[in-house]
Amino acid sequence: MVEFALLLPVILLLTVGVVDLARVFSSYIALTDGVREAALFAAEGDGYERWCAIPPDDTIACPTGAEGHQSPDPDNVAYQIQFDSVALDPSEIVMLAPACDPDPCGGASTVTVVVSYRVALLTPVLSDILGGSVTMTASTTATVLP
Repeated sequence: MVEFALLLPVILLLTVGVVDLARVFSSYIALTDGVREAALFAAEGDGYERWCAIPPDDTIACPTGAEGHQSPDPDNVAYQIQFDSVALDPSEIVMLAPACDPDPCGGASTVTVVVSYRVALLTPVLSDILGGSVTMTASTTATVLP
């Protein structure tokens, strides 16, 4: 019984650590899915001209008229990320304006969407080692189709 009492904290810490890492991995998958959908949305039809007019260093995490980093407008790139990554906390999503690369030689133009997301850790030891949270960045480049 003494051995169990000595090992229980270690076993619980390992279990919670695995759950924490699973949360981080799941958040990363949701983030990459959302960024992929946003890049495809920005590359569609008239979306390319509209989203590529934004200066590349601007952040558009909180679109015009939206509160709490949420966009109620389905025509917004940020809305596409939120829609496809519902498990993520919208207040922790930061999106840069899409970077556009028009090809002057008549080839295919591209749109790149870059998003960062911060996940707070639950495990005290991991939190102390990693600074309380993990910041993930995902980017996707989509080719503009005619």
